[in-house]
Amino acid sequence: RPPSTPKPVQNPKIVRAHKPPHPASIITAPPQPKKRKFPATRFIIAGAAIAAIVLLILLSQRSRRSFKVHSGPRAAPSQQAQSTSPGRPRNSSGLSNQSGSPGKGLPANPPPPSNPAKPNPRQKAHAQSYVDSAHRAISPISALKFYQIAISFNRNNIDAWYGLLNAYREAGRLDDAGQTRMEMKQHFGAKVFSVADIVRRFGTLADFSHDESGTARLEYRSTKAKPDHLLEETYKLTKALKPVCDCQSLSLYARSGASSGGLLVYTDLDPLPPTQKLFESQARITLLK
Repeated sequence: RPPSTPKPVQNPKIVRAHKPPHPASIITAPPQPKKRKFPATRFIIAGAAIAAIVLLILLSQRSRRSFKVHSGPRAAPSQQAQSTSPGRPRNSSGLSNQSGSPGKGLPANPPPPSNPAKPNPRQKAHAQSYVDSAHRAISPISALKFYQIAISFNRNNIDAWYGLLNAYREAGRLDDAGQTRMEMKQHFGAKVFSVADIVRRFGTLADFSHDESGTARLEYRSTKAKPDHLLEETYKLTKALKPVCDCQSLSLYARSGASSGGLLVYTDLDPLPPTQKLFESQARITLLK
């Protein structure tokens, strides 16, 4: 039997091998940048760092302010009033060699000098600054603290003693006022309550008298010339005369030392205006030319 021949395959599938393209002919798209993801911890750390920086700035500003307030006697005396310690002071002036605790809204008082009976020029300047601050105090209690500090710097500042005596009387502390009066006589002598000696500190006494209505009249020639200096002087003189003259009001004529003019002041002494500003607003003041 003859060998059989294979049958032809209909519709044969021809498989052709594909030739790979040349690398230069392939155009590829540029790679897309990947988006960076920030974890939540980084935001927390950054916020904490910013808060720490702000806190440091606030603390530095606060320390600068506290340094300015407590930098010693050069700070404004009107912001350094003393608060008296509990209990009765050593004497009527409330002086003590220890600093008192700060009162409400008042810093602690600076340490007093070692010997206030023999103050140096700087201590005298500090004492006068506290007396000026007492003249601006709005209440007798506040004025007491300023006068006490002034005396602790300079016991020879007589304006501080007169102010302290008047402040005790206005505060109703009559026992302390009597003790202060005795201490003033011991320290300055009996002339401290003499009208002629009081006026001698400001000028020359011309006349002093009382009338039946309880008004004292005083005339003197001052060494001051400017009206504002005369006004400040008459307020100090009025505070010094109040514990001396037994009167309810005072009529004061201060002649100017440079001319025939001067200042005419009429004020009530019971009560005496506690500050110079109130004194200028309540008293009847006439400038004479």
